[in-house]
Amino acid sequence: MTHKLSKEAFQKASAFIKENARPIEQAIFALFFEQGDKAEVEKAVKKFQNKDGGFGNCLEPDFRLTDSSALATTLAFKILIEAGVQADSEAVKAGVNYLVDSYGENGWEPVPKSIDEVPRAPWWQYEHWANREGTSWLNPNAEVLSVLLHYRTLVPEDMLVSLQAKVDAIFAANPEKLEMHDFLATLPLAERASGEYQAKLYELLNEHVKNVVAFDEESWGSYGLKPYWVSETPQSPLLSSLGDAAVRSLDFEIKNQGDDGSWAPNWAWGQFEDVWPKAKKEWQGQLTVKVLRALKAFGKID
Repeated sequence: MTHKLSKEAFQKASAFIKENARPIEQAIFALFFEQGDKAEVEKAVKKFQNKDGGFGNCLEPDFRLTDSSALATTLAFKILIEAGVQADSEAVKAGVNYLVDSYGENGWEPVPKSIDEVPRAPWWQYEHWANREGTSWLNPNAEVLSVLLHYRTLVPEDMLVSLQAKVDAIFAANPEKLEMHDFLATLPLAERASGEYQAKLYELLNEHVKNVVAFDEESWGSYGLKPYWVSETPQSPLLSSLGDAAVRSLDFEIKNQGDDGSWAPNWAWGQFEDVWPKAKKEWQGQLTVKVLRALKAFGKID
C-alpha cells in the first residue's frame, strides 16, 4: 500500500522550513511550492559565491569552508539549473569561468587542502579526496562536466570533448565497479546530456542500479543510496530499474517525518560537536525540501 503526506504533515514541514531553514532552502521551497521567483533563488545562491566565481561559504553543510571548491560549486549549479537560471546570469558566467580556470591535469579536486583547517565531517579529509583515479575520478568530475554541458556556450568545445572521452574511458576500464557517490556524480551528467550520448550514459547507469541502490527498508534508516534519490521524478529513465522501490522509499520517508516536521540526516560527525548542531539544522532544511519535492513529483502529497 502506498501513502500520501497529509495536509497537516505538509504544513508542519513547511513551517519548519520557514522558521529554521537557510534562506537558500526557503527560496527553493517558495519556487516549487508557492509560486516563488527564480530570481530569489539566484540571489540566495549568490551569497555563497566568492570573488573567484566559485562557491563555498558552507553551502555544503558537512564542511565549514569559506574557500571555493568544485564540490560546493556543483551544488550551487544544481540549484541554479533546477531553478532555470540561464547562461546570461552573471553568477552563472562567473561560476563557469571558475570551473574552466581551475581545470587541472586530472580534472578537478573536490575540495582544496584548506578543508583540513575547518570543522568538518570525518570523511572530508583532504587526503581522502586527492589524486582521484578510476571510477572515483567521476566524483566530482562527471558532475562538473554536466554543468559545463548545460552551459556549453560558455565553455571551450575541446574541453567538453576531452572530458567526455575521459568519462567513456573510465566506464570502459571499469565495467563492473561503481561506488554510490560516483554513481550520483554521473547521474546529473546523464540528465544534462543529450541525444546518443545521453542514451549511452543512462544505459551504463542502468547496469549499475542494482549494485549501488539500497532496495530494502532496513537500509534506508542508515547511510545508503535511497531509490528515490536515483529517480526523483516518475519521468526518470532509471525508474523501471527500481521497480516499486522508489515509491516504497517515499512511503518510508512519510512514515519517518520528524515530530518537528523535518527530515533529519541519518549520520553525525562524531567530532567538532560544538559545530555539528548547526550543520545538522542546515541538513534538516535541505533534506526536508528534497523529500517534499520528490513527494510532490510522485503525487504523494494530499
